Amino acid sequence: MRTLGVSGAGDVLYLAVAVDGQILDIAPYTFEEPVGIEEAKRLAALHNEAAKLVGALGVERVRLLDAESSYSASYAALKKRIAVETVLMLGCSDAGAEAGRVSRAKLRSLLGLPRGGTLLSLVPSITPPVGPKWARKRDLAALTAIAAYREQ
Repeated sequence: MRTLGVSGAGDVLYLAVAVDGQILDIAPYTFEEPVGIEEAKRLAALHNEAAKLVGALGVERVRLLDAESSYSASYAALKKRIAVETVLMLGCSDAGAEAGRVSRAKLRSLLGLPRGGTLLSLVPSITPPVGPKWARKRDLAALTAIAAYREQ
């Protein structure tokens, strides 16, 4: 099964694709709003890009990692992140991929990780670095992609 893990940092979503629980080095590595387009048209363009992206990656299941429960940001930052996450989820639906969110606790459970320690510190016990934009970005997306596969 081909899965896509998504982890947000600010208003950028980092992506990692796995096949049968193994991370692949496949671009694109990020998903974010285009610049230079007015807001209403920007979201419509992003929606089209999301559907194309999910279709091109050929993923069957997409999981978006929830933010830390203590995550805080300005309204402007939250608004952009939530918009990009929502549009990506809509694009998944258009492309016929099963999409949903996964909490950090559920991710730990699926991967058999301890409750203690940061997720970032536990990444090397599950997967080596694969491709660019790894540390503190795609690494958590990779854990999410692997967890999505193990959800079966």
